[in-house]
Amino acid sequence: MDDDDVILILTDEARSSRDVALAIVTGLFGKKIQVVRASEFSGTDILGASFCFLGCAKPAPPDFKHFEKVVRHINLTLRRCAFFSPDSEEAVHYLAELVKDSGIKVSSLPLVSSKPLEIKKWAWHSIKK
Repeated sequence: MDDDDVILILTDEARSSRDVALAIVTGLFGKKIQVVRASEFSGTDILGASFCFLGCAKPAPPDFKHFEKVVRHINLTLRRCAFFSPDSEEAVHYLAELVKDSGIKVSSLPLVSSKPLEIKKWAWHSIKK
């Protein structure tokens, strides 16, 4: 991943998901990062990114409805992603299912944690693969 590549972090509105996003930003200090709430998502957000962290606290949050529609109709073959949830295995499975036909490459195992140090290490490892 080049230094000028953009990293997108897409989250739901849950405070716990936003805390994980903040830990990712801290762990990737110096990288170009765009944090977007799923309720404010636009297709150009993901098309402008080479790597995406996708996260939610619970499966199928209402604010991901627009993302669900968009991701079905775009080709993300040249992009990589990783999934996170502060505390729900079902949420990361939901996210993986959402993007499975988009062509995006999953870079690492999903993270289910709210521990900042663990999140930072996982984020760094995810973008280095």
